[in-house]
Amino acid sequence: MRKCLAFLLVLCFLTMPVFAQPQTDAPQMLHEAAAGICTLLGTDDPLADERLLPAGDSSGDWIALTFALAGEEAAFVKYAKRLETYVTETYARNGGLGAYSATQGQRIILAASALGLDPTAFGGTIDLIADSIYNYRQDDEEIDDQGLNACIFALLALDCRHYSVPRGSRYTRYGLIERLLANQKEDGSFGLTKGSADADITAMAVQALAVYRSNAAVNDAAQRALDWLSEQQGAGGRFSSGASETIAQTIIAVTAMGLDPQTEPRFIKSGITLSDVLEKYRLPDGSFAHELADGEGNVLATQQAMLALLAIEKQKDGVRLYDFSDFAPPKDTQHPWVWIVISAGAAAGIAAVVWMIRRKRHHG
Repeated sequence: MRKCLAFLLVLCFLTMPVFAQPQTDAPQMLHEAAAGICTLLGTDDPLADERLLPAGDSSGDWIALTFALAGEEAAFVKYAKRLETYVTETYARNGGLGAYSATQGQRIILAASALGLDPTAFGGTIDLIADSIYNYRQDDEEIDDQGLNACIFALLALDCRHYSVPRGSRYTRYGLIERLLANQKEDGSFGLTKGSADADITAMAVQALAVYRSNAAVNDAAQRALDWLSEQQGAGGRFSSGASETIAQTIIAVTAMGLDPQTEPRFIKSGITLSDVLEKYRLPDGSFAHELADGEGNVLATQQAMLALLAIEKQKDGVRLYDFSDFAPPKDTQHPWVWIVISAGAAAGIAAVVWMIRRKRHHG
């Protein structure tokens, strides 16, 4: 009997690692995801290559912002300079960013704010916040004619560093919130256009409204949107789109509302949390797939997964993902050994000069 019990105990210890694998911590997952993006793009530093990630382009701006928030080493100063050049040259050529440019300008504001640029003074005179948000004008169109995401990103951009909106502006924070609420469907969802429903847009709307949840009407709208998102999940926690980006955006929305995606009951399905679902899309190289069936990493999916991981970490400190108030803009960094070699070389050079002077004096 004792031999049998001993055998069972040994068997338990031998099989335990199979069922209880240690969780990878968030900083490591972030770093591996960034490395996965670099691998997918075929370079150690994608921000250094203008041809690969042009400044002012959606991919470049989002990767620059994401790498900055994650504390990754990258050519941030070079990218920031290229971003400023892009804005100033485009203005000089076209008199602005162009038609239907509200969301592009708002995205650039977010990226610029994370990189330490002043979006109210590109090239010294261009106020992108005025032109892309509160005084946005393109022919006779309204700011949300190109889609409700223009209102969403306008609020996210304004609130990332609490930028002011002058009195008498065409669009105010209150006005943008009103437009959002007016486009919410009865079931709580939002869509790119009025009457449509989309999980990603609904999650992003919550992210924008979360700042104002002390207002009862806004909080009610955000909570109904979360309820709708919860209803869209299947038993395994995935959404009908099958995309990891939807999981990522929902995580960001939940954390923006001050909720923990690991414990919020609306988003735990059969014991599976949003984080658990996102982890299923993670590949051995650290990148994330767009859909589970893809079997390969996707740059956009990985970048958005990184933002979700960052949102979870920031929520632990009670901070929203897109709140850059206490965030110090990154600088270009080099590997420590580079500076060690440079310093050692400089020290050796100085020592050699001193030795030659002393030797010359000694020999008269």
